[in-house]
Amino acid sequence: MNEDGLVVTYNYGYGQDKPRYMAPVTSLVQTVLFKASTVDEALKIIRDSKRGGSAILMVADRDRAVSIELLPNHIGVREAENGRIAHTNHYHTEHMRKIDISHNAYYKHSRKVVRALRGRRVRELSEARYSRIMQLLAQGGELELSDLISIARDHAGGEGADNTVCRHSEYFNTTWSIIFIPSEKVIKALVGYPCQQEYEEYRVG
Repeated sequence: MNEDGLVVTYNYGYGQDKPRYMAPVTSLVQTVLFKASTVDEALKIIRDSKRGGSAILMVADRDRAVSIELLPNHIGVREAENGRIAHTNHYHTEHMRKIDISHNAYYKHSRKVVRALRGRRVRELSEARYSRIMQLLAQGGELELSDLISIARDHAGGEGADNTVCRHSEYFNTTWSIIFIPSEKVIKALVGYPCQQEYEEYRVG
């Protein structure tokens, strides 16, 4: 979050696209936070950027939030529906889905692959977490801060695992949890598992 309340979050993507430029997406995020004050300004910077890597950015100001799906040579923008929007690590816009890693792609049984992922479908964990988040977002009326905290702590009614929102496993674990409130320039953050920690509040500006 910058001093104008513009927020950018960065998730990894797995799209199949070869870069012409090797500028990291992290540098693009820094540029957006330094130069932009609104989602529209951020979108222009991102569309005009020369970049490498795959990413899914959430960009929000006090009035609007969009999910921006990035590949080195392609971009997709998804608007909120009924005031709700979320993403994990796979693309949703029609154009970007065609370039994303196949729905039926699997990790190899190989020593080059982390043991916890061998033989698993690549998008399995991302799709499971997204489905659960959208299920939780669909419940009730206007979202309160307590609702967002409950989502961050969610174990889908069981124990935390690698495919739950709050992740606990041999390989994948939640290490940070951050809630941004652009209209108030407030950040709620904790280090570790949301189910075991309390959020601390920070104010920007």
